[in-house]
Amino acid sequence: MMRRMTETIKCVNVQLMLLTTILPVEMKGRLQSILRCEYMQVVRRRGERLELKYKVSTLMEAKEKGDLDCQVANILRSRLVKFGDNDRAIVYCLK
Repeated sequence: MMRRMTETIKCVNVQLMLLTTILPVEMKGRLQSILRCEYMQVVRRRGERLELKYKVSTLMEAKEKGDLDCQVANILRSRLVKFGDNDRAIVYCLK
């Protein structure tokens, strides 16, 4: 995924803004190197967000990518019915 993103970024000459809530401070140099950025500005805001909830789930091993997609879709379907109008979800898939 990162390799594909890097190849795409190298093809365009525009300002890039990445939004992340989980990039550790010690990863800034590595990310800058991976993205081949000469200049990178990181804006951080620390604070507690008590309204946020995090849940980490480990999915069963899948034979095909489509199987993982189905597992994620089923989890989202079951949880989204409980969401209110202002609720949101972000899904990170790591391999």
